[in-house]
Amino acid sequence: MSRIAWDVAVSKRTADRWPRRVFLKASELKVFETWGVPVRYVRKGWRTKLGNRCTFRGCGKPADEAAHVIPYQDGVLLYDLTPSYLMRWENLAASCSDHNEDLRWSESRIRKHIDKLRRTVGSRR
Repeated sequence: MSRIAWDVAVSKRTADRWPRRVFLKASELKVFETWGVPVRYVRKGWRTKLGNRCTFRGCGKPADEAAHVIPYQDGVLLYDLTPSYLMRWENLAASCSDHNEDLRWSESRIRKHIDKLRRTVGSRR
């Protein structure tokens, strides 16, 4: 299966599968480790939810993209987070192209957030 076919197949099959789950099952994680994390795009209308301006320290430039506060691939492979959880509005921030990576949380902040999630929703670990 080609990489593009894999991305499309996973996106179609999992679109509604993880609507409330936060953490992947061990078998799901193994698939992502083997085949890679599928590419996901923020749906249209993100500016309505996140705003039209970059949110990095008052930058104020027009927002070009939605940045993940927890890097998408790391969230799946390192922290066992479901793709749907990472695509929730609270995990995204409006960004200009200059500040996409700057809006990412620090490693310590991510770990604190993950620990809190594990305490509140539980996980396989």
